[in-house]
Order: sequence, then C-alpha cells, then structure tokens
Amino acid sequence: MTRTMLVSDVRRKRDVRDFLFHKGYDIFVRMLNDKKVKMDTMFDYVLKTYDVDKKAPEEEKANAILNHMIDIRLFGSTMAFDKKEGVRSFTGPVQISWGYSLHPVDLIQSSSIVTIMNDGNSTFGKMYKAHYAMVAHSGTVNKYAAEKTWLTEADYELFRKASHLRVFYRCLLSEARGFGHGRSVFYRDPGQHPDGFCAEGESL
Repeated sequence: MTRTMLVSDVRRKRDVRDFLFHKGYDIFVRMLNDKKVKMDTMFDYVLKTYDVDKKAPEEEKANAILNHMIDIRLFGSTMAFDKKEGVRSFTGPVQISWGYSLHPVDLIQSSSIVTIMNDGNSTFGKMYKAHYAMVAHSGTVNKYAAEKTWLTEADYELFRKASHLRVFYRCLLSEARGFGHGRSVFYRDPGQHPDGFCAEGESL
C-alpha cells in the first residue's frame, strides 16, 4: 500500500463547478440528484434563459453559451447543437493533472456503500474515508484556447479562488478499479479571499 491519496482531474473540476454554482455563477455541466443533467436540457435552459431563438444559427447559440457559462470558458466541452449541425468542440484552456497527497494518508475503516457517478452511468462501490489529506495538482492555462473560449482574467481569478491550494480533502471514494475521488472542505483565510473559503458548515 502506497498510502497516497489520488484525486482525479474530473473530481477537481467538479469541485470548481460546485463552488462557482454556489457563488451564483451559471454553469453548463450540472448535477441534479447525483445525476448529470442532460445536454439537451441545458441547451433548452440556455436558449430560454438568455432569449436565444431555437432556430438561431449555431454561432449565435455557441456565443450565448460562452458568454454565460463560465465552466465552458474554463474547461471547454464537446456538444451537438442539433443533429443537422453536427458536433462542435471547445478545447478547455485550463487543464489539470491528477492530484496526489503530499504526505502518507491513513484510511478510516468503513463499510459504507456509495454510488459512484461516471459520465453516462453510475456504479456502486465501497466508501473509503481519510481523516484529512493535503492534495496538490499541477495544471496549465493555454492562452490560445483561452481566446477561443473567451476566458477572461476575472474568470481565471475565480478559478484560482475555487481551486486554492489550501483546500483539504475529507474523504476518499474509491471505485472498484481503485481510482478515488476527494471532496473539498473550504475554509476561511482572513489574509486572502475572505469571501471565498469557509469552514465546513459555514455558508459559501
């Protein structure tokens, strides 16, 4: 046993999306009752909320999504506006690696069974908990991709706030194949971003 906690880039992006959503920002890739909201549902939401005609050109629909959905500006997505127009891909300028704990992590014995959410389905697995872990990720921001998704400096600062290095993970969910996911506990730092991080139980 390596006693190393792993946190996937997908889990980390989910943390960022959840943080931004709770701060009042619109996001495209959403979860509802532990299930991913279908893309067609989100298309309808964008068109209705931001007054875009369903028969509008693909470019107008794409612009509405980039204008209002911060997670697409950050992480990109592949989407099909309708069957005739085909698939369109936005390469995310922000890329994140898997994270690794910076110290050995001891697991807490648990017999809990949890649902593990994947892109299009769900599976059951055993829950593995840890008292705490400090996990470090590396990443890059591609300025050329950022131009195409309209990523702004303000977006980048929000991403930094949401993925601040001083974030502790309080549990590890391990799938049957051995890959785990962490959950973030944000805490308040009086010296930096006083409105952005809070202890467990406080309001975001």
